[in-house]
Amino acid sequence: MTWRDIAAGLILKHEGFRPHPYHDSRGIATIGIGRNLEAKGLTRHEALGLMDDDIDDAISTLDAVLPTWSKLSANRMAALVDATFDLEHRIGGFHQMLAALDAGDFARAAAELRDSDFGRECPERVAELARLIELG
Repeated sequence: MTWRDIAAGLILKHEGFRPHPYHDSRGIATIGIGRNLEAKGLTRHEALGLMDDDIDDAISTLDAVLPTWSKLSANRMAALVDATFDLEHRIGGFHQMLAALDAGDFARAAAELRDSDFGRECPERVAELARLIELG
């Protein structure tokens, strides 16, 4: 065991792990294993790792709510992963859009996405995703 391993064990023992942001004893926004969000934040590399984990979560959600999604074109799959990344499990509430996708009615699926709270909250994002869903 190296000094680095010993130090990591001590840090983990003393800091613990917290998956959600909290304020430490000095009131500093912190996450994980004592990560000072105010002083350090996240590196781009760390953020990309988190995004990859969230993409995996989106894929699992899509597998559950639309098992046929992986048979769609790459652009449609990418659009659905992007939407699910933002909406998380709420994508399961898009019953009409999911039914239209399952039936291969991509124009209707795109229209359902546009005509949603998500479409009104994020119009530019949803316009691009709806275009990818409609045109493949």
